[in-house]
Amino acid sequence: MMGLTGRQTVVLTSLYLSYVLYVYVRRSFSFAMPTVSETVKLDKSQLGMILSSQSLAYTISKFVCGILVDIVSPNVLLSGGLILSGFTAICFTTTTSAVMMSVIWFMNGLSQGPGWPALAMSLKHVCAPEQFGTAWSIISTSLNVAGMVGPVLTTVLIAQSSWQKCIQLAGVTSIVFGCVAFFLVRTKQDNHPVKPESCNNHDESSTVEGEDMTRWQLLFLPGFLGLCLSMMATSVVQYSTLNWTQLYIVQEKGMTPMLGSAFVSSQELGGIVGSFAVGFLSDFLITKNPRIARHLVRQAVVMYFMLFLTGVLYWITFNLTSSTSQLMVAVMGFCAGFGVYGPVAISGVIAMESGPENRAGTLHAIFGLFSSSGLFLAGLPLSYIAKLYDWQTVFLLLSTLMTMTFLYFLIKLRSAFKSSNQNLFYIF
Repeated sequence: MMGLTGRQTVVLTSLYLSYVLYVYVRRSFSFAMPTVSETVKLDKSQLGMILSSQSLAYTISKFVCGILVDIVSPNVLLSGGLILSGFTAICFTTTTSAVMMSVIWFMNGLSQGPGWPALAMSLKHVCAPEQFGTAWSIISTSLNVAGMVGPVLTTVLIAQSSWQKCIQLAGVTSIVFGCVAFFLVRTKQDNHPVKPESCNNHDESSTVEGEDMTRWQLLFLPGFLGLCLSMMATSVVQYSTLNWTQLYIVQEKGMTPMLGSAFVSSQELGGIVGSFAVGFLSDFLITKNPRIARHLVRQAVVMYFMLFLTGVLYWITFNLTSSTSQLMVAVMGFCAGFGVYGPVAISGVIAMESGPENRAGTLHAIFGLFSSSGLFLAGLPLSYIAKLYDWQTVFLLLSTLMTMTFLYFLIKLRSAFKSSNQNLFYIF
C-alpha cells in the first residue's frame, strides 16, 4: 500500500494484530488437540463435537454481526469480541468434561463472530477506494500468520508447561489487546465517503433496484448461490486440513507432534503466498481484460487455484506415509495452503462484487454464513466418518469435493465467457 497516513498505519497494524489474536484463540484448542486427546482421554467423536460446537456458534455469530456492524461501532465489536473470546478461552481450561468443553467452546464461537465483520468495516472506513483491495489482501494474511506461528508456539509452550496454561496465556493476551484496540481502532465513516466500486457491469439502475431487494432475493442473484456453495466446500477443505491433518500425522502415521505442527505451519506459509498471488494475479488479469466483468475474471483465477488444490489433495491422500520425509511433509503443507487460501482470500471480494453496491455488506454476510457452515461440517461430521473408516477416506472425500467444485466453475465460466464472446483459457 502506498500513501498511508500515520493514523492509517496505526489502525491497520492494530487490525492486523487483533485478527492474529482472534485466530490464535479460536484455533488454540486445535493446535493443542493431540496433547488434549491424550491427557483428557477424548475420542475422535468428542473432539469433533467440541470443534463443531464452536463452528456452529461462529457461523451464527458472524452472520448476525455482519448485519449488526452497520449499526454498532466497529471498534466496539472488535474489542468486545477479543475480550469475550479471551475470557471464554480461560474458562475452557477449567474443565475436562467433553460436554462442558463443548458448551464453553460454543460460547467462544459466539464471541469470535464480531472479528472479521468489524475488521472489514473498519478497513472500509479507514482506506480510500484505491487502497481497499491491497489492504484487504494484506490483512487477510493475518489468518495465515496466526496459523503458521500457532502450532509451533503451542507445541513449545505445552512442552514447557501444560496445554491449560498455553490456552490461558492466549486468553489473557486477547483480553489485554482487546482493551488496547478499543482506543487504537477508531475510524470515521465519512473519512472516505466514496465506497470502493462494486462491479464494473453494475449500472446505476441496478443500484436503485438493489435498495428494494430482500436478503432472500440477493441469494438468487446470478451465480451468487453457486459461489457461496463453492466457498462452503473450500472451507470444508481448509478447516479439515488445518484441524485434522496434525492429528492424522501423529495418530495414524506415527510421526512426531512437531512434524504435524510443521505441516500446519507450512500450510499457513503457503497461504500467505497464495493470498498475495491471487490478489495480484486477479488485478493483473482485470487490467489485461477490461471488457470482462471483474468478478468473472476473479472467479477464473479461483477455478485454476481449485484445480491445483485438487491435485494436491490427491497427492496427500495417496502419498503421505510414515516414511515421508520432513521436507516433503512441509512441501505438501505449503502446496495445500497455497491452493486453499487463494480462493479464500479473494472470494469475499467476489461476493461483494456480485450484486448491487449498496448491498455489498449483506452479500458478504450471506457469503460468510456459507463459509462458516463449511467450518462446522469440517468438525463432527468428518470426525464421525474418520471414526467409521479412517483419515485417508476423509481426504479422498475432500479430494472428490474439490473436483466437483472445479468442474462447476469450469462449466459455469465457459458458458459466461462464451456468451460475451471471450475465451476462458485466453485471459492470461
